Amino acid sequence: MEIKKLPCGAWAKDSEEKELDKIFQEVKGMSLKDMATNTEYESSYARAIYTGVLKPEYRNIDLLKLAIICDNGYWFFGGKVGLERETGKFEVNIWTD
Repeated sequence: MEIKKLPCGAWAKDSEEKELDKIFQEVKGMSLKDMATNTEYESSYARAIYTGVLKPEYRNIDLLKLAIICDNGYWFFGGKVGLERETGKFEVNIWTD
């Protein structure tokens, strides 16, 4: 499983914020419902977890892009994304406020 730590987009400055916004603009309007099956959302104190199975045509997606699509933005406080590219199973764990 490929795993990536998420940046703290809520406190991003200058070039990091511009890069996150650029990625957000690329995926803006994309819906997790269209990209995956068996999706689930769980929320608890300061955390949001998205799980599911990506359709084959989306399994090469950048992990940060997947997190931004799930969160509909990049204003999270970090977290991690895991994706098994062969099966499409993913988990996006986002730290919120």
